[in-house]
Amino acid sequence: LAQSLPALQEVNISGCVSVTDRGVYELAQMASLRSLEMPWCLKITDMGLQALTAQPKLKHLNISGCQLITEAGISLLSHFVNLESLNLLNTGYAKVCVTDAALEKLSGLSNLSSLSIGSVHLQNTHTSDAGILTIARSFPKMKQLCLMWLDISNDAVYALSKMQSLTS
Repeated sequence: LAQSLPALQEVNISGCVSVTDRGVYELAQMASLRSLEMPWCLKITDMGLQALTAQPKLKHLNISGCQLITEAGISLLSHFVNLESLNLLNTGYAKVCVTDAALEKLSGLSNLSSLSIGSVHLQNTHTSDAGILTIARSFPKMKQLCLMWLDISNDAVYALSKMQSLTS
């Protein structure tokens, strides 16, 4: 794929439930890749994300609904220093992965301007006020923030209210 489409910058494999880490490895070989949409690719694991670390120029990544991603996989995303947009909604449904500790590992993504985290079930989230405070402190360019079904308090909401760059 990388050799036959060297200029391909955007790939969307949303809902391709049979794509595995091997498929992600193939995508990771594409030097021009800047945007990867792979929500609800149910067979992708941390190994697939590890393969993607060969793509430090990636600007947009959507792994929402990828059920086999773990906290260690989310931490791998810290390699994507050019990342501007990251969607982690319903990620790791089988195993909680977007935690306060994982968000702390992502705090170096200074270009991040859009982030979506949360789950459709409160018991599948381990993002607390501490994680939200990390977001508020670490992402000065954040314009869009989607938080869904998180166990946060008024203190976290107050911290978010101080993020002057937020537009939605």
